[in-house]
Amino acid sequence: MFYLKTCSFNGVQPRVFENHFREGLFCIDPPEARYTITPCNKRYCICCRYSTDPEKTSVIPFSIPHIHHFVNDYEAILNCPATCETTNCIYVLTCPCGKFDYVGQSKLPFATTLATHQEEGNRIIREFLIGETNCEYITHGFKSDEKKANDRLWLYQHSPRCSIAVQRFLDVNPDYWCFVPMRLDEIDLVNTTFQYPSDSTTSCTRSVENVRILVDNVPTPPLGYGFSTNQRQQQVHFFRSLKDCIVPLDKVDLYNADIIAVLPDHCSKLFRLFIQSLFITHAECKLNQMGHLVYEYSDPNYILSDSWYTNLERRPSP
Repeated sequence: MFYLKTCSFNGVQPRVFENHFREGLFCIDPPEARYTITPCNKRYCICCRYSTDPEKTSVIPFSIPHIHHFVNDYEAILNCPATCETTNCIYVLTCPCGKFDYVGQSKLPFATTLATHQEEGNRIIREFLIGETNCEYITHGFKSDEKKANDRLWLYQHSPRCSIAVQRFLDVNPDYWCFVPMRLDEIDLVNTTFQYPSDSTTSCTRSVENVRILVDNVPTPPLGYGFSTNQRQQQVHFFRSLKDCIVPLDKVDLYNADIIAVLPDHCSKLFRLFIQSLFITHAECKLNQMGHLVYEYSDPNYILSDSWYTNLERRPSP
């Protein structure tokens, strides 16, 4: 268990026993969760958008004094009150599959940091589905150094290879279903015909030749899988109407997030990295490439590379 029990900033005081004895470095009683993460309730906060909706689950456990449980059962107690706008914090992102987690650190407001993670995670799933070759063709080979670096991070590489994360993405972005391979026996049962939208909704289009190149470059399905005629027609419409250039405003929540430690405002980046490494090491976070102080971990996404599409469920159209 990780617990900053001697924290004395942000107005926090150590526990007091028998009305006069303050707890010091060593615990007198077992540690307890005393502090919560409070929503800021700002209109465009990525953390708060579902905090007041009883039918949807917020990605952050608000207003609950809690002990965070990592995938390997290591625990962390929040050391002082926090909000979406808390800076200099250590946080954890857990894949919705519940099998992989990641510890990060940031001097920026937590909501800003989480928004960046969500934006990059959604981008990489979109690019994974339409294919790397198509991404290079569409962007003429230009991609910022920051995005190239993010493409190599295990955190972002995991989501498009996790069927539960991809399911979340497809539930919000059904236009991308046409890039999900189907079993050959399923293709034989598909006999629907795709209806193209009216011309008024596709005023901006690509040339026939460019569309042909893009459809031909869609990733080839593995053995035993393929694309139905209907899917191929949808791919043609997808690229012809430039849907690949439309970035959805409503980013899919690809991670369950939590703040696990708040550090002093004046702390250095080196100190944040040190605390982050302690968490990474004790929690054995599989999606962190660096920061492990004892063992080096291999890429956890390798074994998932060809299984992301096997458990996806096509939802009925609204």
